[in-house]
Amino acid sequence: MAFARIRRFLSASIHEGLDKVEDPVVMVKQFMREMKEEMVKMEQAIDKQERLQFTLNRDKETAEAIVQKRSQQAKAAVDVGEEELAKKALLSKKEAYEQAIRYEQLISKSEEHMMELKQNIEQLQKKYIQLRDKKMELTLRVQAAKANEELKRSIQRHSIRRVDEGFEKIEDQMLEMEWKHKTPSTRSFENEQMIYDAEIEQELKQLKEQKQA
Repeated sequence: MAFARIRRFLSASIHEGLDKVEDPVVMVKQFMREMKEEMVKMEQAIDKQERLQFTLNRDKETAEAIVQKRSQQAKAAVDVGEEELAKKALLSKKEAYEQAIRYEQLISKSEEHMMELKQNIEQLQKKYIQLRDKKMELTLRVQAAKANEELKRSIQRHSIRRVDEGFEKIEDQMLEMEWKHKTPSTRSFENEQMIYDAEIEQELKQLKEQKQA
């Protein structure tokens, strides 16, 4: 029955955590469908028992009416000296009485079964409401978990991109600052140094050529 599976699931979700439950929302929906089917079956059984009780009560009333009628007939037969007819009436009365007793017993059993069914369906209805609330809770938790995961991925992507962009911006700013802080004389000296180095290299080359000659 769905009851046992539902209890195991709820126990697992509470004591083991959602990370150990596969597709919790889907599972709860499946259990809810099974419970709905169980409740429909119980409602049909209750309806059947109600019809049976109606029939049994009607037959019991008929048997009791026969008992009353045969009792009157037996008395009337005795009054007119018809003992044989009185015996037949009393025999019919006895059979009708026994039948009424059997109907009473069947009605009592039917009422017990009916009460059990009603208690079960009431319990199922309570469990169904609990399961419906559990489904809503699980749905919200799953949605929150997915949203948090997506948020983490988004933050990670944007953080890495911002760090790269930040480093590039800082590098550009540093180069610009370094260039601005150089004095004209420093820049002129660097240019002169480059020319001077070129002249030295040229003269050194000429000396080497003269030596080889």
